[in-house]
Amino acid sequence: MFSSSNSDTGTEDGITGTSNFTTTTTTTDTTDTARSGRSDHHAVGNSKTHNENENDRSDNANNNTNNDNYKLELEVATSNDMEDVGAVLSVGTVGGDALLLGGDLGAGKTCLSRGFVRARTGCGDVRVTSPTYLLSNTYPVDGGDLLIHHMDLYRLSEGNVQQLGPLNLEFVLNNCISLIEWPSRLGSISPDCYLEIVFKIVDDKVDEEEVVVVDKIVEELGENDDEEVVRVITLIPHGKKWVDKLRNIEEGGYLDDMIIEYYDENFEEE
Repeated sequence: MFSSSNSDTGTEDGITGTSNFTTTTTTTDTTDTARSGRSDHHAVGNSKTHNENENDRSDNANNNTNNDNYKLELEVATSNDMEDVGAVLSVGTVGGDALLLGGDLGAGKTCLSRGFVRARTGCGDVRVTSPTYLLSNTYPVDGGDLLIHHMDLYRLSEGNVQQLGPLNLEFVLNNCISLIEWPSRLGSISPDCYLEIVFKIVDDKVDEEEVVVVDKIVEELGENDDEEVVRVITLIPHGKKWVDKLRNIEEGGYLDDMIIEYYDENFEEE
């Protein structure tokens, strides 16, 4: 089972890690604030009531259809930019929301997760590192009523469902916010409604092994590196909620400086 705590004990049980800090929230729940707030370490809150959150969970359950006709492709040059993407995606997230992060090793999955967690908790300096050995770290939000689970399943074997047992995924995927690195290990347990994010290193001038080493150091320190290594990430929504969210991001211009392509089959047919 996952553990959670707001005390300053810093304990870890070998399966899950709990990040202990004081969570602050405000009533400014806008995408603009999320992106600027990540850089300036301002709090980004979520002003939704418990009933509104329950309604959002119900909407997720009713919209579990794939929408392969729409996706966004972003070019992300720096780790700061990658955190910005995570911050923007965090806005309005509720229990039952899942982001599945796949693709190249060392391409920025944990960096995006860091921006997401810092923005959603409103704690711009919280330490967010890769849970490669713990499998999962948890972060309380909304006064402790909700948990973000950041998982890294890299060490697990694909198709071995027994290894996933201690993660209590059925409960987590339905009641918590989930950021899951290396989701191919989930097998049939994958959620129906989720945002798929595929990471790719595209800078031919950079040695990929060196990038992995640098990113691992950054992940361990919980800090940003200044080296510009171009990554391309593709955001693929599965479920109406995520389609609507990405369209809102695109139409609102929140990531205009990073969008290099979007694909909408319905638009092309018109």
